[in-house]
Amino acid sequence: MASLHHFLVKVLLFFFILQANRCSSSKQESLILPLKTQKHPHFPIARRFATASSATNKLLFHHNVSLTVSLTVGSPPQNVTMVLDTGSELSWLHCKKAQGLNSIFSPFASKTYVKVPCSAPTCRTRTRDLTIPVSCDAAKLCHVIISYADASSTEGNLAFETFRIGSSSRPATIFGCMDTGFSSNAEEDAKTTGLMGMNRGSLSFINQMGYRKFSYCISGLDSFGVLLLGDASLPWLKPLSYTPLVQISTPLPYLIGIVSAEIASIAGCKLDISGCGDERIGREAVVSSTRRDKREGFSVVLYIWELRLVGVEAFVIGNHHQQDVWMEFDLEKSRIGLAEIRCDVAGQKLGLYK
Repeated sequence: MASLHHFLVKVLLFFFILQANRCSSSKQESLILPLKTQKHPHFPIARRFATASSATNKLLFHHNVSLTVSLTVGSPPQNVTMVLDTGSELSWLHCKKAQGLNSIFSPFASKTYVKVPCSAPTCRTRTRDLTIPVSCDAAKLCHVIISYADASSTEGNLAFETFRIGSSSRPATIFGCMDTGFSSNAEEDAKTTGLMGMNRGSLSFINQMGYRKFSYCISGLDSFGVLLLGDASLPWLKPLSYTPLVQISTPLPYLIGIVSAEIASIAGCKLDISGCGDERIGREAVVSSTRRDKREGFSVVLYIWELRLVGVEAFVIGNHHQQDVWMEFDLEKSRIGLAEIRCDVAGQKLGLYK
């Protein structure tokens, strides 16, 4: 009974900290991190992936680049490497040793780790990732399963933990502590500890950290790029060209059950920018060609996807075509800003590299 009382007190304390975090001022110090490009063998992965709303489908999916960031989690801090993914909401870490995994987070070694019970509001609230109410396991803990369109999946429990980036820490961050799963590229995914969800959902890492803006820059060279959380005045950066994020009432079919689409519109063209980095969202489509178009003073290479079943015209800007472009995600004003710059130079000016 004493242990149960201690557990309940701990949970209530973390809910109090979580609420305090959400009510804190948005004026925070910007955080700057190195963004590492992790390249995989470039080959299509033909898999079968079943969704709740459709029969099993075949798809052709290219998964050849991941963007990773390093930080610490828990008390005492444990080093983790997470894949940056703007198409996902819930961040998660491998929490159980398995064959081939090089890095895991050990929840039992942390004093600040708290499991989320099924009775918690977080477990019962639908979000962009958790569109279906999560289930309870035998211990009445909040159980979650996340599937991706490349046939990868991961499964485990929701939990609270302290995430640290540099000198900044965020207690009671909600994440998935995963103990099982399947990866379509296990050899490469084993090099990372988990995934950092950066979309606009309430449980995304950027929202839980309390920032309303973040930027990244992917280097076109074999060097680190830049991830910046928050706002910063960068006098050496060209003025950004902004385009609004368009809200759509119905998610695109190939994003159902994964994440709602975020579509930018530039001069009449719709651009799907919901995935970067790992791009686990995938598409039930095949690249048919590549075209270079000019749009009001700047040139951009756009992948053209066969989306006849979707019924919309969409262009996809992938990892390759975002290289040496400063990408700013302004969640407050629901827009994206772009400016050309050599990302290795940006890293030097920000003091990340010599």
